[in-house]
Parts: sequence; structure tokens; C-alpha cells
Amino acid sequence: LVPGDVHRAVDVKTGIGGKGQDVAVSLSCLKYHDFQLAQFIGMGSAGDLVLNLLKDKLVGDSLTTRTESPMRTCTTIVGSTMSTELVEPSGVITKEEIDEFLDNLKKKTSHETEVVDALCIMGSMPPGLSEDMYANIYQTVVTSSSSTPLLCLIDSVHGLEYLISALNKNQC
Repeated sequence: LVPGDVHRAVDVKTGIGGKGQDVAVSLSCLKYHDFQLAQFIGMGSAGDLVLNLLKDKLVGDSLTTRTESPMRTCTTIVGSTMSTELVEPSGVITKEEIDEFLDNLKKKTSHETEVVDALCIMGSMPPGLSEDMYANIYQTVVTSSSSTPLLCLIDSVHGLEYLISALNKNQC
């Protein structure tokens, strides 16, 4: 890339790219379909596109909370030996959107027949979420599910202290 020059793309591909979304797509490709993806997706055409791409690959979107903020996009410029990413800033998640997200999660995991075997905590937290949001998600699943998740996979450094504390409280 040369700043100031015009660069013409040879090919353009659109896809899904959040860490949690990547895990969900991978599980789906492995023919494991007994999972739910809990996520925020921004409004607008980018959010609609990602939601439709996910619906094509996954079971459903019952734990997706749409936000008033538009969805951020990441543009990856792939060269022959390296790539460059341009990541837009995330919009702020409102208190109402957080409450809706946690309420949906609680409803989905509170059925007597719902057993949660594993929980994956992935990615960065958008603005508006407190440092203990991942711990709140874990606590919501543990207190409303008929079982404590046997496995909690974490791929994030955000709110890690709070999440580890919550995990330690629920050990047998």
C-alpha cells in the first residue's frame, strides 16, 4: 500500500469475522449444531448482511440482540506476503440493550431441560459494557441453567479478573 495512491482490488469477499461468530461457524462445519450464539449485532445493512450470513450457516439467532449503533466492519487487505486490517470503532451498547441481552440469555438457559455443557467467552467488549460483563454472562448461565457448564473457554483479556472470580465461586 502506498499512501495517496489509488489501489484497485482484484477480488472482494464478504464474510463473518467476530471471534464468537468464527467459533460458531467452526462448530457448525464440524456438524455440531446443539449450540447458541449470544451476541450483539448492529443495525444497518452491514448488520443485516452478517445476520443473514450467520442464518445460512447456523441454527438460529434467538440470542442475538440488535443494537441501535451500526455494526462495525473490518476491512482486510490481503497482499502476497502480509495483510493489513482497517477496523472501525464499535458503537456504544446501551443499558437497555445489555438488559435485553441478559434477559434473553436467562430465558434461553432457564428451561429445566436446558443443559449447558460449555460456554465460550470470546472477543473484545464494545463500549458501554462494564468490565464484569463476561462474569455477568457466566453467572446468568450458571444460575438459570439446570447445570453448571463443564467447560468455559475464554479468548479475551477484557474483564478477565471478574470472570475468573465468578468461575472460582462456582467450582465444585
